[in-house]
Amino acid sequence: VRGFTIEGGYTKAGTHDTSLQWSHGIDSVGAQGLVVENVTIRNVGGDCVYLGLGSQRTVDAVVRNVTCQGTGRNGVSFVAANRSRVEGGSYSAIGFIAFDVEPNDIVGFGVDGATVDGPTVGSYYLDVAMVIGSAPISNITFSNIKVTAAKGARFRVLTPTTMRRTNIAFIGNTANSTRSGDAIYVERTDNVATTGNMLPTTGVLLRCGSVTGLTFSGNTPNTTGGC
Repeated sequence: VRGFTIEGGYTKAGTHDTSLQWSHGIDSVGAQGLVVENVTIRNVGGDCVYLGLGSQRTVDAVVRNVTCQGTGRNGVSFVAANRSRVEGGSYSAIGFIAFDVEPNDIVGFGVDGATVDGPTVGSYYLDVAMVIGSAPISNITFSNIKVTAAKGARFRVLTPTTMRRTNIAFIGNTANSTRSGDAIYVERTDNVATTGNMLPTTGVLLRCGSVTGLTFSGNTPNTTGGC
């Protein structure tokens, strides 16, 4: 899927509207080896790109150099997906989360292997990237994300009390502005790597809640809480 523009009719760019949040630009329903490349997606009520289905997950998807502007929900959602990637691109006026790893709590859903590397993120509502949900999630990497939003950058890994995540990495991410509060929050996760990030914050760069196997080095500020 290459080299064209999807122009939606959403009139509240950058604002979340639950009644229209499934109006995606590109919706992968269990595709194998999908490539979305050099595409512009503007003014859609849902996500620019949605990677999902259920037991037949989207596998080996690549979302490369996509320009995503004015969503009502997320930039890219990993919902039922294995070994899928975002490479480069520009994401701005995002109505909820720029990169959302959030499988539905349904048998067969989950995410095993998601990488977001090298995009630029402008304005967003809730988080630059979030890992959340009650289905299995493992092997997630957020790297070299450049955040130009005026409110700085926030990343979060939220985990139900009955579960644990495994292998989550934050590597080489940067922000131009200072976050009011902690930059990265991770809970109930084993094997967390946080290296080489430059994320100005009024709190700490990494806040932990029941994290094991932590690698933490070369960050600015090089500060943690609860780790």
